[in-house]
Amino acid sequence: SALAFISNFRFAKDEGYFAIDSMSKMLLHTWSLSVEWQFYVIYPILLWALNKVFNLKAIKIAVVILFIISIGFVLRFDGQKYYYMLYTRAWELLAGAIVFLFPIKYLLNLPLNSKRILEFIGLILIVSIFVRNNNDIWTAIIVIPSIIGTMLIINLASEKSILSNSIFQYLGKISYSLYIYHWLVL
Repeated sequence: SALAFISNFRFAKDEGYFAIDSMSKMLLHTWSLSVEWQFYVIYPILLWALNKVFNLKAIKIAVVILFIISIGFVLRFDGQKYYYMLYTRAWELLAGAIVFLFPIKYLLNLPLNSKRILEFIGLILIVSIFVRNNNDIWTAIIVIPSIIGTMLIINLASEKSILSNSIFQYLGKISYSLYIYHWLVL
């Protein structure tokens, strides 16, 4: 299932990601790769099909509607079973699409000091996901601040970002590899 990028369906049948027995599942982390691949295959096809029928304004509206539907699913069905599914995770990926489709041009023209303050706020929102009780089940409410922080930083598109230092650049370069191997090492 990991090689076919459908392991999220397999793991959705088991206990949750944070369950005690999850430590014995060596490929558990592949659920998120499966969700990403499913999104990256379906989303372009959907955009292509929408483009055949609708104009850009309607496509933008469709992306926002998909975002709202996905977040509606996760708010309605919060819990471990839905942790692994594309329809409850698409909103997180569609957040990037929304930043692209609806850039806040005002942010690009801000002075550097203002951008730095907003970027710092974005970083605080991103790391806020770590300030939670370990017993908390994954919920959209826990994730929303991190997604908003990420959207803010991406929208700022600052060339003189506090994230552009060599340490953050190095961590960014190795982060995917760390993700792929972290579960196996753990």
